[in-house]
Formats: sequence, C-alpha cells, structure tokens
Amino acid sequence: NISTPWTGGGPQFLVERFATVDDWRQLTALQANDKESATRFGDKVDIDLDSIVVGAPQASARTLTTWDFETGDLIGWYKTGAAFDYQPTWGDNPTGRSVYSGIGDRRSHGARQQTGLQGRYFIGTFELRPGAGRDDYHNPHPSYPLGNHQGDGPQGTLTSQTFVIEGERIDFLVGGGCDHLRVYAELLVDGIGVARATGQCAERMHAVTWEVGLFYGRAAQIRIVDASSSNWGHINVDSFTFDWVVQGGNMEG
Repeated sequence: NISTPWTGGGPQFLVERFATVDDWRQLTALQANDKESATRFGDKVDIDLDSIVVGAPQASARTLTTWDFETGDLIGWYKTGAAFDYQPTWGDNPTGRSVYSGIGDRRSHGARQQTGLQGRYFIGTFELRPGAGRDDYHNPHPSYPLGNHQGDGPQGTLTSQTFVIEGERIDFLVGGGCDHLRVYAELLVDGIGVARATGQCAERMHAVTWEVGLFYGRAAQIRIVDASSSNWGHINVDSFTFDWVVQGGNMEG
C-alpha cells in the first residue's frame, strides 16, 4: 500500500509490505536525499520485488547549479581530470603571485595581475586556493595561503547540469590562456559545441556574451576546458548570468 503523494519537501509516501491477508506493516518513509519542494516526488511509483522506482516529474524544473561559484563548491558541475579538483578559487589569488611561473612571453609577464572576479570566488585552473568548505565558505582554506598555485600542469573539464534555453543571451567573464583550441569555455546545445570563448593570455577576465536566441527551447550545457599544460595553459571563468530563469532539461530527443 502506498499513500497519496505529497508535493512538499518532507517524506513523500510510505511503503508497507504484505504479511498476511489482513496484515500490512509500514517499513519506511521514502524521501529524496536532494529534496526540493514542488518536485512531485512520488507522482509515479513502480515496484518490482525489492526494487522501487520513484518518479519526480518536476525535479528538473530548476537546476541546482552554482553559476557564480559563490557557494564555494562545484554543485551542479561534473568534473573530469585534475585541473578543477581545488576549485573554485577563493579571492583574487593571482595578486599574491609575484611572477607567473608558466609564462614564456615577456610582453605579458603576469606579475600580480588582478582577475576582476565578481564576489569571493572564480574558476582559475592555475590557482590552488580553495575556500574553507561549505560550512565556512566566506573564508579561504587556512592550508592554502594567498598566491598558492598548482600551475599549468593539471588538465580536465568542468561541465554544468543541463538547462533549457529560454532567452536571448548568456553573459560571463573569461580570462587566463588564449589558446581557443585547448583552454576555453564552450556552450553545448544538444551535446554539440556552438559557441566558444577564451582568455587573452592575461589573468584579467573580460566580459563575453553568447547570443542564444536561435536555440530557444533546446537543451544546453556549459563546459569549461583546460586541455593544456603549456605556457598560459589555464583558464579563468566567473559569473554566468542569463536573461531568463534557468530551468532544467535533458539531452534526449
């Protein structure tokens, strides 16, 4: 027996097991570990022996992604490789590095450059200065002083949750390396790259706008790529903003 689903944020329904013809007993109350209100968790249920599949048709109505990284973590992003292991970076960390050790171009020596980050955090794959954790995200981790860095060696990708394009533009900041084939931010629509932006071989980030109206109603993701260990082989990114309320989607169809 399964009780009527409830669309709030608490337990959604109860599961009971048949013991005798007239005897049922409650086993447990099921609840999503990432519970959110109005997800309609329990709207559909399928039971097969010891397995239960629970539907939540509105669970993808909103992404849980941190678009400005001010949560101090990478919630809503999937990472590969090692480049993003200590991201996001707390504070304007390049101002604590007297010399950018990966530089080979004297025209852009990188000494104590400001990034122009918005808020406390940004993505900077050269840096190694994370926050103190979700319970103390307002502060840097005490083990990583200002200027601490991992260099250009690590590589990897960081890909957002899927969202539905329901507006005209996406704005953000990008800096770091200037190799658009190896260090860049990319917009994926239905899994295919349709726009890309990179830095200017300077830690300072500049504003970028992607015009996305052509892809209205399509499923999209943002992917940040660091596929270089050469000079300026890193990427800085911050503050993705949308001219609509971002909702979830899927990559099917």
